[in-house]
Amino acid sequence: MGLTFNVLKIFSWFFLAEQNVWAVFILVIMFSKYGEIRMGHGPPEFRDITWFAMILSCSVGTGVFIYGLQEPLEYYTHSNK
Repeated sequence: MGLTFNVLKIFSWFFLAEQNVWAVFILVIMFSKYGEIRMGHGPPEFRDITWFAMILSCSVGTGVFIYGLQEPLEYYTHSNK
């Protein structure tokens, strides 16, 4: 097997634990006294639902951009020989 497989086999627990640590860290910051700090001056330019829609659109656009090139290359390189 390749190096990538071995790294993922050995450190997969670390990748999962790291995501959990970041999630807990963000929640602690959000509910502490630092969660009330405002960024910028004045009222927000966009509402929460608008921010959610923008982030969702960026996520979908990134997926289309990456997989739009990756999938044809996958079929081309792994064709039935």
